[in-house]
Parts: sequence; structure tokens; C-alpha cells
Amino acid sequence: MDMEQQGLPSLEDMALEQMKLYAEDLRELYRLERRRREELAEEKLILEYRLKELKALNELFQSHLKERFELEEVLKELLEELKRLAGELQGRPAERLEKLIARAEVRITKTKPAAPEPEQ
Repeated sequence: MDMEQQGLPSLEDMALEQMKLYAEDLRELYRLERRRREELAEEKLILEYRLKELKALNELFQSHLKERFELEEVLKELLEELKRLAGELQGRPAERLEKLIARAEVRITKTKPAAPEPEQ
């Protein structure tokens, strides 16, 4: 009596069934892999967009720092000229001007930012 007569599947039937299961597993793995690739592509686009935003913000920050340092130089020149004028004045106006200069110098040193980093 062979296997089919006893109600047992043949080796070919078992191999075919195994191949079907394997094909279903492969199809599911392919579907998951494709979905993950799509997710990664979306994440990549988001990261690229954020990188562009960061670069733009950095450029804006660098331009503000550059402008700040330029204005600080102008302010220093102005203070030096005011010091010279205060030296030429006498009495109460000279004292008031010297106090204003001193306060301005203190404020400048307190709010002075770190030197800008070189642009890349």
C-alpha cells in the first residue's frame, strides 16, 4: 500500500505545500521590505529638508553676528570720538559725557558675544 492509499500526503504534495508556504513568506517579506524602503525614503526627504532649514538658519545667524561685529566696531569708534570730545569739554557737560561713555562701555562688554565661527 502506498502513502496516498493510507491517506498520507506524498512527498511531492508535501514539497508543493512547503513551496507555497515559502512563497507566502517571501511575498510578505518583500511587502515589508518595500514598505520599509518607502518609509526610509520619506525619512530621508524630511532629514534633507531639515538640513536645508538648519543651513539657512546658520547663514542667518552668521549674517547677524557679522552685522553685530560691524556695528560694534562703529560703536567703538563713536565712543573713542566721544572720549576725545569729552576731553575738550569742561565742567558738567564733560562729566555727564564721561559717565555716558563709561555706562556704554560696561554694556558693550557685558553683551559681547563670542567670536563667530568660520563659515563652512
